[in-house]
Amino acid sequence: MAAVAALMIAGLAACSGDGSASVEAPQIKTSSSRPDIVSGGDTLVEVTVPQGFTNDQIRVFAGTVDVTTSFKPASRAGVLLGRVGGLPDGATTIEARLLGATGAVMSRGTLTVVNHPVTGPVFAGAKQEPFVCTVATNNLGQPLDRNCSAATEVSYQYWSTNQAFKPYDPQAPAPADLAKTTTSEGKAVNFIVRLERGTINRGIYQIAFLHQPGTPLPDPWTTTDGWNRRLRYNFGGGCGGGYTQGAFETVAAGVTYRLATAMDQPALARGYAVATSSLNVAANNCNTVLAAETLSMTKEYFIKKFGVPAWTVGKGGSGGSVQQFDVAQSYPGLLDGLSTDSSFPTMMEAATIFSDCKLIRNYMTVGATMPWTDEQKRAVTGYASWQTCNGLAVGLGDVMVNASSSCSPLLPVGTAFHPVTNPGGVRCALSDNFVNVLGRDPATQIARRPLDNVGVQYGLQALKSGAISVDQFLELNEKVGGFDANGQVQVARHVGDSEALRIAYQTGRVLVGTNLDAMPIIASRAYNDTLGDLHDRTRDFQIRAKLDDLFGNHDNHVLLIAPSAATPGAAAIMASMLSVQIVEMEKWLDAIAADTTKDSLAQKVKRNKPQTAKDACWRPDGSKVEEPASFDSTGTCNTLYKPFLDPRSAAGAPLAETALKCQLKPVDVNAYGVPFTVPQTARLNAIFAEGVCDYAKPGVQQQAPSRFWASF
Repeated sequence: MAAVAALMIAGLAACSGDGSASVEAPQIKTSSSRPDIVSGGDTLVEVTVPQGFTNDQIRVFAGTVDVTTSFKPASRAGVLLGRVGGLPDGATTIEARLLGATGAVMSRGTLTVVNHPVTGPVFAGAKQEPFVCTVATNNLGQPLDRNCSAATEVSYQYWSTNQAFKPYDPQAPAPADLAKTTTSEGKAVNFIVRLERGTINRGIYQIAFLHQPGTPLPDPWTTTDGWNRRLRYNFGGGCGGGYTQGAFETVAAGVTYRLATAMDQPALARGYAVATSSLNVAANNCNTVLAAETLSMTKEYFIKKFGVPAWTVGKGGSGGSVQQFDVAQSYPGLLDGLSTDSSFPTMMEAATIFSDCKLIRNYMTVGATMPWTDEQKRAVTGYASWQTCNGLAVGLGDVMVNASSSCSPLLPVGTAFHPVTNPGGVRCALSDNFVNVLGRDPATQIARRPLDNVGVQYGLQALKSGAISVDQFLELNEKVGGFDANGQVQVARHVGDSEALRIAYQTGRVLVGTNLDAMPIIASRAYNDTLGDLHDRTRDFQIRAKLDDLFGNHDNHVLLIAPSAATPGAAAIMASMLSVQIVEMEKWLDAIAADTTKDSLAQKVKRNKPQTAKDACWRPDGSKVEEPASFDSTGTCNTLYKPFLDPRSAAGAPLAETALKCQLKPVDVNAYGVPFTVPQTARLNAIFAEGVCDYAKPGVQQQAPSRFWASF
């Protein structure tokens, strides 16, 4: 719980040099990362001394180098902790020898560690090229090498009694408006934050925690009053095509939006350390395997320098929630709890509904030969508002499928792919960003794509409810089309690559829910569904349905919802909701960490859930309502904040929407509940000559993830 899951490889007991009976061997494990994914040339190592022997009987070697002096007693009796440095790239054997009174080796334990460059890669596969450095625009000077490295920088800020962070000068007298804070451990300290910035895995990292300049920093052996030994890792939203180091802010319509930061006031105020990286901002790069690798390396660096946290909790919304779910399912042990906001499950699933939106909008704009009201358009998409598909989701649909328009504007002019003017250029669609994972089509050498809409009956629920006519339903499905390999709309539906589908499921790129029962999840959001915001409330129920399908319950999943940001007093209501999220998660993870039983982690998560961690919503007047949340509930929260569908569930898909490509069944005209004429029936059969989606069956290649900690 306290550290990233580490493989423990203890050597077998060995006879001593003088022929005496064999004795227990010292046990060795890495505390900063798994031993096979060490990075940066050093690793934090624990050696457990066999009972009946003393620390000074242990000698530790890294290869042939004696590193014993790097080890000091850890906080637990009988354990030595050392930062072993100078590791070359590749494998090194660390050996702990237990010496007898004569100096002979009585037993030995060994552990093989594999070191990787601090610039990566470790397991995410080959680096994207070209790669645009942004250290200069992030005020870290000019890049030091082609990997966009920058010198590490430390600065201080303080929280003002005027409710803002300001620069802090350690050489000057304390400012008059310096605030104080009390950590979760009850320690009152000056609200001064040490902010460290540098580069790891070509991303720009930030690490922040409370610290009084001039006093010792925390390290793996000692604690300080400012850090409560809890780590929060922040993830940024959006979805970008990559090829750039990126930034922590973006500008849209003249407004600057902060995508991620370690200067997280609520968490810092409680004594948390907070970390993040520009490659954990999905707007910079949508590849969630790269995000997991960057998290792993940044967290490893933090642990080696400052110490092992009691636990690590994720925090982030939209694309930031996607990263958390992806990491939790596919790279277990990196996070111990998920605090998600405006949740989506995975990028592959988001790509499905956003690309559907683009196709539906394209039909409504240029393909329709009959009139459609906005309410009918809305009914086809399933959302609370037609504007959801007509607006932002169209742009994101482009990001997901278009090989050229989804490229970062930071790429040099002429670099991006264009089917006519630059067919050999950089491709930036979602599948291109995942090419290390999904592989390439051997015929075209283009990244394999799992995206599919064969057999999807767009507007099916609207037809059955009487919201649209049979002729509207038929023309929509006749003309909706699909996307070609470059993301341009074509007449034919797009077909998911079978190998891409298999890999996507096996490696956890589709959220099935595996491993998610082993961690607390507290999801929050503001209700903006009726405003055309694609961050719709139903995503939370989609994730909950996945948990129910896999585990038969969602005991580890808590849903919180507040009114729209346009509501008077919304800021105070949101602050209240987010305070509940951080405090309840803290209580939950602390209780799990204190649970010393040998039960499974999933059992501990369920048993230690605080009584106060309950589904809740906040009324527009700020009052809180606690009630179980479900898609079909008729309670207060659903009355205030009604959940809707999306293009796939409006086409008959179950709430979990785990099938990227559906299996097919023959058309049955009697299944629609509305009359079809003979010509309409013939037309229906022609449109769906291969059949229609059979959502009673699993999707094509659908399976539980089996390649955990996959390396590409």
